Amino acid sequence: MSKPQITKTEDKHKNQIEFRPNDKKYRYIVNGEVKKGVTTLIGARFGKNALINWAKGLPYKALEWQLKDEGKPIDYIENFIETLKEKSEKLQIKDAKTGSMMHSICEDYIRGVKVITPETEPLKTMFSKFTKWWDKRGYKVLATEQTCYSADLDVCGTFDAIIKNKKGQTILLDFKTSSKN
Repeated sequence: MSKPQITKTEDKHKNQIEFRPNDKKYRYIVNGEVKKGVTTLIGARFGKNALINWAKGLPYKALEWQLKDEGKPIDYIENFIETLKEKSEKLQIKDAKTGSMMHSICEDYIRGVKVITPETEPLKTMFSKFTKWWDKRGYKVLATEQTCYSADLDVCGTFDAIIKNKKGQTILLDFKTSSKN
């Protein structure tokens, strides 16, 4: 399930685009110059993970207030919240792995690569729902993991898939996972 080291493409404007999915800092290079990705621009605009980190901290703060209101001692509160944070971190890692696996099998499925159905939940159910949804649509895959560059915005991005629907419309597809039905 590892991503390729480097993909090189040329767009319709003859830009030479390198995508290095495993690099943390210089993922996109266009005509020899490092370019920012869309995710980096969003992070720069709103602060890298600032909103996410603030939102993650709210339940812990609310729990701290509640436990104080219940008369719990400070050492109990600190230990309880630290344990909860550790468990939450483990869940985030597990969810990220699940998302990566789901992305990989969905991409293989739409490209016509034989996929062996996962045996464990939630992947088994998510993949079943995805294949039922996909098979009803009759989409034609034009490209997967397509890296693009906008000279106007001077930014790069990678689409999970570019597809064509039955009406002939081109659609950008981004795979996401959810615990909801």
